[in-house]
Amino acid sequence: MAVDKQVKKLKIIFLILLVVIIFLYWFDQKQKNIEIGYSLDNITMNIDGWKGGNISPSEKEKTWVEQGDLVIRGYQKDNNTVYLVAIQEKGDRHKVHSPQDCYSGSGWVILKKDSISIGDANSKIKIVRRMHVVKDSNSRLVYYWLTNGEDRTESFKRHLVLFLRDILVKGNFKSWVCFQISAEIKTDVEATSELIESFINDLDKQAASR
Repeated sequence: MAVDKQVKKLKIIFLILLVVIIFLYWFDQKQKNIEIGYSLDNITMNIDGWKGGNISPSEKEKTWVEQGDLVIRGYQKDNNTVYLVAIQEKGDRHKVHSPQDCYSGSGWVILKKDSISIGDANSKIKIVRRMHVVKDSNSRLVYYWLTNGEDRTESFKRHLVLFLRDILVKGNFKSWVCFQISAEIKTDVEATSELIESFINDLDKQAASR
């Protein structure tokens, strides 16, 4: 009897491993045909009066920029500057990390983090994550969200849930883009928030018109 139970356990383990191997193979094949959900081509150099300029990437990031999977820019308007980082996974889940982890891992202290709704009369209301971070004498506001062109979320964990839902329920893969918009706090948090939110609304309107 003990031998029979051991054999049954081994069979169950074998079947589980077989299912995992089949799923991983299917997953790998699917990623080769991933669909671009949100094209980074939507992010133009000029956005409703904001003049953009590329910022040099690190050595690690150069390949992603050359492949068209990463945009790093500074945008200026009326002597104000905001910084945009947009990175597209395109099947490589190692490209995108939680912005919160990126900042805390780079020595920034997160003073406050919350989710807020932004929008104006000409754009849809959207929820984004906002962080107030400091490092040495630098103080910065960072807004971020993720989108695949259809779904949009401010939660890094929720984007993983939606990604798995599309795989298991819809059977398709859409690449996700993580947006980070930031600005240095020169006067006060409220003024910097208004500046960033104005840029995000202009960015969304520009993308919708393309």
